[in-house]
Amino acid sequence: MNGTLDRGASVLVDTNTIIEAHRTRAWVALTGGWRVETVEDCVTETQTGFQRRHPEQTIAAAELRASLAAVHTVTDRARAELALRVQDIALDVSGQRRPLF
Repeated sequence: MNGTLDRGASVLVDTNTIIEAHRTRAWVALTGGWRVETVEDCVTETQTGFQRRHPEQTIAAAELRASLAAVHTVTDRARAELALRVQDIALDVSGQRRPLF
């Protein structure tokens, strides 16, 4: 592996990446070069906190979804399985740290 990401490869992004890419006007370049994917919670998080953002930083949910290659749903079961497989992981579910069991 040469340490580079081939164009067209899938890239999983979080809420911060989505917001920053929109803020810096890099979103079109990012989604134009790679298959950008995220999880449903991240899409939801982009739609909160508007009271702290400038109007030009608003991210339209429908446009965001259309620009993504995939939006994955993460079930409680998948979170629990990950917690069992990966020791010392702290999953942030719905903005609150809470035990899975």
